[in-house]
Amino acid sequence: MNRHYGIWLTLLVILMTSAMLIACAQPTPASKPTTPAPSPSPPTMPVPAPSPKPTPTPTPAPAWKPPEFIRLGVPSTAGAGYAAAVAMYSAIEKATGVKFPATAGALPASRFQLLNNGTVDFSWMTAGELFFLLKGAEDFAQVGPQSVRTMWDGGGLDQGLATRNDTGIKTVPDLKGKKVASYDTYPAAQVIMEGALAWGNLTWNDVNRVPVAGYAQGQDALLKGQVDAAIVSSTAAQAQEMAASTRGIYWIPYPNVTSGDKAAWARFQKIMPVYYPNRTTNAAGVSKDKPVDIWAYNYQVVCWDTTSNDMVYWIVKQMAENYNAYKSASPFVAKWTLDHALQPSIWFSPRHTGAIKYYKDAGRWTAEMERVQQQLLTMYPQTKTQKKGS
Repeated sequence: MNRHYGIWLTLLVILMTSAMLIACAQPTPASKPTTPAPSPSPPTMPVPAPSPKPTPTPTPAPAWKPPEFIRLGVPSTAGAGYAAAVAMYSAIEKATGVKFPATAGALPASRFQLLNNGTVDFSWMTAGELFFLLKGAEDFAQVGPQSVRTMWDGGGLDQGLATRNDTGIKTVPDLKGKKVASYDTYPAAQVIMEGALAWGNLTWNDVNRVPVAGYAQGQDALLKGQVDAAIVSSTAAQAQEMAASTRGIYWIPYPNVTSGDKAAWARFQKIMPVYYPNRTTNAAGVSKDKPVDIWAYNYQVVCWDTTSNDMVYWIVKQMAENYNAYKSASPFVAKWTLDHALQPSIWFSPRHTGAIKYYKDAGRWTAEMERVQQQLLTMYPQTKTQKKGS
């Protein structure tokens, strides 16, 4: 037993020694080079975004610069309209430096031709002239409806049917059988006279017609006793001369008080709708405490529908903002206020687009004005009818 134990112990020692020798004979593996830990990268600074290019400030459109001259068409030099226009635009010229050379036309047709052929840039017309021009009637029957536009409604100009104190005429019906001025070659005035007669239920068949060429000639004929009644501007020189004479002046009344008066005015306005009743003391021979009932109409400042909006805007602006500089020129000119111009109840012609822009910028354009404007454009749809050179 002991012998076997010794043998196994000897074999175990030999095996262990062999194993140790083999292990010592293995080459020592080369140590792997140590890779140094990477150094931390320095913090990356953010690259600033490129600054946006500044948005260019829009260059404002240059304000419209008026020309050195703006040409004006005016009524006959003998009328109140001529004096008023000269006073008004002289004041505007002084304020702005722009000159307004005026060309007068004695009759509606000649004033229209000045506008039509481009001799003038804008013009003054009576309400009656403009009414017929829009319709292409009476003086303008040959040219047809025209596309003129109103820039400004002027103040009312007083006018009436006058006689002398010695004729015995006191009312319109008293004209029956009397000598009455007949404006055979001046259709606009002739229609007014027809309306004036209709007020008293009269026609040309009821009176003795005496042909005259125009207002001035009719007033002269009345002053000389050649007619018993004529259309007279309330402050015309002939009216003042008549009032100062021994025969005096009498304004035949056209009241608008009773139902009968209103029916009479309905007859008048059926023939000439742009004239309206007017009680005034602004008439030759009339005292401040005794006004007379005559009629009135408005002058219209007009141009073509194609006239530059900038020009119209500028002119309207000057008329509105220089009122204090010209209002004292005459009682008639004093009526040319912006408030008077902006009464849609008296409009009968469309406004120009440039004028509307000014009224809007001034904060004065209303929904009612727009309604009337659209109504008038429907009534007078014609556009671009100007025929330069004709």
